[in-house]
Amino acid sequence: MLPPFILFTALTAQFFYILVNWLFFKRAEYLYYTLYIVVLTLYFLNKYLGDENGIIHIGPLELSKLYPDKILCVLSYILYFKFGRRFVEVEIRYPSVEKLMKRTEKILFVYIFIDILLLATTGYSKIENALFIPVNLSIFIVLIFVFKIMILKNEVLDRFILTGSMFYGISAFITMWVGLKEDPLHNDHMLA
Repeated sequence: MLPPFILFTALTAQFFYILVNWLFFKRAEYLYYTLYIVVLTLYFLNKYLGDENGIIHIGPLELSKLYPDKILCVLSYILYFKFGRRFVEVEIRYPSVEKLMKRTEKILFVYIFIDILLLATTGYSKIENALFIPVNLSIFIVLIFVFKIMILKNEVLDRFILTGSMFYGISAFITMWVGLKEDPLHNDHMLA
């Protein structure tokens, strides 16, 4: 697994970079990116803080790291989508993409709600784990559709969000694929 100081240094650098950009440019979408960095930090803290049994100890509280894992992951997608839509002004420039992305964000919120219900009623289960795979695949398919539309327009601003989204989508897909047969508590596959 990647040493935590490297990962958290990168996340801290991103956080301060976006904060400085917000101070200079006052663009509201940087709030979503800031929240995205916070959620990613929580996601990776969740990965690193669990003991050998996957339990996170916070004072007298104990929580399985599997509970917030998928919720934080999907919430990071939602926040990144919200940032990206506003960053490249999708509402004005790509109305069809705007509709698709908003619908996707709503579906992802529904997934989070269902995941919370499953965790509250059944605990971590194979159903909850199996539901995560088609959710990730559908996100990847949506990203491919969005990339296709934006690449055809070929504008400079779009290249920034496309590059970041491609790295995000490809690494998420590889991580899921490599970790498919691994035990959910196994951490070595998380940063493929």
